[in-house]
Amino acid sequence: MITAYLCHIAVCAGANSFTGKWKLNRAKSRVPEQMDSVTRAGPHAWRFAFGSFSWTVQDDGNDYPKPQGGSVALQVKGPMVWQLTNKVNHKVVSVDTWTLAEDCKTMTRTSAGLTATGERSESTITMKRAGKGNGFEGAWKGVVASQAEIMEVEARENGITVRIPDDSSVWACEFDGGEYPVGGPGIPAGLTLSGRRLGARKIAFVTKLNARHWESEEWILSAGGATITIVEHDPGFRKAVVWVYERH
Repeated sequence: MITAYLCHIAVCAGANSFTGKWKLNRAKSRVPEQMDSVTRAGPHAWRFAFGSFSWTVQDDGNDYPKPQGGSVALQVKGPMVWQLTNKVNHKVVSVDTWTLAEDCKTMTRTSAGLTATGERSESTITMKRAGKGNGFEGAWKGVVASQAEIMEVEARENGITVRIPDDSSVWACEFDGGEYPVGGPGIPAGLTLSGRRLGARKIAFVTKLNARHWESEEWILSAGGATITIVEHDPGFRKAVVWVYERH
């Protein structure tokens, strides 16, 4: 999970096979439900948890750091509505509105923000309560993952550079085991990537944030070079996420 704001890279032994533009095929991709939770941590404090990450926020509208990078500000708009303002590198990247259903068994989460090109974007997901809880408290599950639609790849013999037009991020890595910084306007400071070969058409990647494990992935190029399959192991998902890209 990579969350809304985590993008990806790919490579193979035949560098020319990976060079080009790739488009996500959502119909062929497989995204399992993720789990997260909210727990009261004080009169006006709330503890959020996702996978191995957890963070506590006061509902006073001030910015509080998140272990995934950036910060979040929480405002209680009413007993059934919360608003969370997310920032990366001190800039607002999204404003999320969480709205409980009358029976408190589901909630909708609407996220509104701007793309790297300044265009407005908005998405809405539905989360279901997993177990007991009152109000926003409790465990929640739903399909949340997002992914870049287009990857532009420049492959080299011992490394790769991938540009993501959606958010103007650039992922560059040599296959020497070193940790390389990831850059982009929506990328949190301290995000790094390392890669190693597992075979002629398979590469393993590990992403870290401030030296803490974020996620791991395997990239597999099809025998004919027509698709890239990304198997993502995210701590917020019980099963691996599988993304399929086709040559564009």
